[in-house]
Amino acid sequence: MTEQSSMNKKLVDEYLVDMSKEERLRREREKNVRADMKKKIKMINTSLNDQPSDMPIEFKKLIKEMGGDIVKLVMQKALYLGDITPGLNHLSMPLTQIKEKFLNDEDMKIMESHNGNNLASIDVPIIGPSLDEYAAELEEVGHEE
Repeated sequence: MTEQSSMNKKLVDEYLVDMSKEERLRREREKNVRADMKKKIKMINTSLNDQPSDMPIEFKKLIKEMGGDIVKLVMQKALYLGDITPGLNHLSMPLTQIKEKFLNDEDMKIMESHNGNNLASIDVPIIGPSLDEYAAELEEVGHEE
């Protein structure tokens, strides 16, 4: 082996070692993110109980300020990775866990107006635990005709 090819092989070997280090670090970061998400889910889920407490007054006040006039518990559920994974933009609401009807007749007509693969949706505000407001769309998925 010539001196030049020996140097090239050494550079290639170092590059492969560096790449594997980067890959190991990337995988470790992903593992830590998943572990953190699982901890958050566990913390939230352990705070759930069968008899939810009354909604904090700050939430009721914000709902009124946003034009809401009826405050009710629609659903209380355990969170799963799919519910909080960034980029999925998805919060499942299984029909079996919805405690009370929450759409008015007009909203129900909109939701039932889908045709084929064109799903109807309604713009809805979401209030986070820190009273942050988020825009979301409510749409029915997995609907079988």
